[in-house]
Amino acid sequence: MKLRAQSIPIAIGLVIAALAAVPASAVTVSYQTSGYFSPSQSYITFGCYSCSKDGLTAYSSSDWVEPGVPANDKLGWFNVVNGTHRITSPINFSLTVTETEPTNGSNTFTGSLSGSIRSGNGGGLLLHFNQVAVTIGTETYELTGTNPFSINNHGPTELDAEIFTTSNAPEPSLYMLTGSGFVGLLVMAIRRRKQTV
Repeated sequence: MKLRAQSIPIAIGLVIAALAAVPASAVTVSYQTSGYFSPSQSYITFGCYSCSKDGLTAYSSSDWVEPGVPANDKLGWFNVVNGTHRITSPINFSLTVTETEPTNGSNTFTGSLSGSIRSGNGGGLLLHFNQVAVTIGTETYELTGTNPFSINNHGPTELDAEIFTTSNAPEPSLYMLTGSGFVGLLVMAIRRRKQTV
């Protein structure tokens, strides 16, 4: 009987040790982006190309991200209209990422646009980013592709990023399994106590 009574604290200690050793699981990362050219340009915009409304300057998304495993997602689209344009003075670009889950915060990519557009898909636009990654809380948004970033002369060009997290959110199912294990240990202890009386 004494051996059984001593096994309950040992079992509880093992459950706690197992709980501490469980790896983190994926977290939901929700964000919105806003991109602006300064001065604003009539021939190029940034926003949500596939959305139902034209001319949006914002794109939003939500993704599951596991610690140590990047998630590939979009930050939005550049959209260039037909015509002939030559960039003769600096055009600055700012892309703000605003995260709402799991952290509330924002950070901004900056860059400058250069090049020209000619009818018939001629010319080329390049966006030189000043940084290729920004961090908000436990998440890092890292641009994919090359820097400078090449923008299609006509139509949309998608801007992609890899999202990394260092968040340590435990598996939700772990709480249920651990809780049911503790309930089982409690029931077992009560039954043994009744048997000894």
